[in-house]
Amino acid sequence: MVLLSLLAACKKENVEPVAEPLTLECDLVAKGESLTLEDRGAGVDYIASCVVNVRGDLTLAPGVVIQFASDAGLRIYEDGSIQAAGTEEKPIVLTGEDQLPGAWKGVISYSADVKNELRHCTIEYAGGGAFNSNGNEAALILWSGTKLRMSDCTITGSAAYGIDATYSNYDVTIDNTTITQCEMPMYISAPIAGHISGGNFTGNATDAIRVLGSKGGHRLVEDQTWKALSAPYRVSAEGDDLQLGAATLTLEPGVTIEFENGTGIQIGESDASSLVAVGSVIAPITFTGVNKVAGSWGGLEFRFTKSPQNRIQNAVIEYAGSAKWPGAIYMWSNPALSVTNTTFRHIGTCVFYDAPKPNYNPGSQTQNPNLGYDSITTESVGGTYCYGG
Repeated sequence: MVLLSLLAACKKENVEPVAEPLTLECDLVAKGESLTLEDRGAGVDYIASCVVNVRGDLTLAPGVVIQFASDAGLRIYEDGSIQAAGTEEKPIVLTGEDQLPGAWKGVISYSADVKNELRHCTIEYAGGGAFNSNGNEAALILWSGTKLRMSDCTITGSAAYGIDATYSNYDVTIDNTTITQCEMPMYISAPIAGHISGGNFTGNATDAIRVLGSKGGHRLVEDQTWKALSAPYRVSAEGDDLQLGAATLTLEPGVTIEFENGTGIQIGESDASSLVAVGSVIAPITFTGVNKVAGSWGGLEFRFTKSPQNRIQNAVIEYAGSAKWPGAIYMWSNPALSVTNTTFRHIGTCVFYDAPKPNYNPGSQTQNPNLGYDSITTESVGGTYCYGG
């Protein structure tokens, strides 16, 4: 009997109480203050029933799980920051009370703090309604000027975009991140596209990284390389064309860029602007339309640039040549360009369209002396070389 009593006492002492989730206050961190949320080992460690506002420094420890109710979310203000550095063994999870797409709003950041980091984090079941007066909807919304380092994260189950970053002046990198089971992986300002490295962006309703064109200050003004990702880039008609300023855009072999109706790429007004699109035989670069109809998008417009870097090789250009730019490749003022081993198909007008020269006289115009092309294949095109009139 004594032995049984001792065993019973030991058993009671070894039973740890189950930690109940704590409810987060709506104004969680005040300006100038800092707060660390620890992993409480409770399964769900914290519950948010409102939009949680952060105006100071918020740190989420590895293993933290926060559950958000309907219409709840996390807002990082200009004076705030978020440091959510999980580990592979103990990721940080932001989830919804209802395990369904759109169960909560998501995360929005206005912060330009260099400490901002999301690493080994999961954001799931968000995108459930507009988070601001502009109507942005996504699991993660980044306001103009945001700084963020994001790596080894997963966004899944968003009822809208995985990431919406359609403003300007960003300092954002996205590395080895998976976005799946969302409406679309991302809608981003064009300068962000060159800061995406690796990851998986498949399994969504639409597998495409939507890129806002050049309206509202989204033109490229710094050299960039766009990597071949698991989903194509898609130039959005909402932002008009993708424009290159004094910058070189380099496309890796295997890159695919889709274009919504009427859009295209403008390769700038100076010799400092250039497009380097050199694919390989097994990994060509593809420029195509979202709508697979001849002339559904504009094309590639080269203006003035005499950069020797302008080069298209081992590429496919298809469904271009809308009335906007009467040619898959539109040339103004004898730009420098080399095109080799490239297939043009289903072009609404011509492959090359040479815009009228100053003092244009019909019948006297000659081909652009700075254009070199070889091993061109055509299929269903209106002509190879056309002159402006």
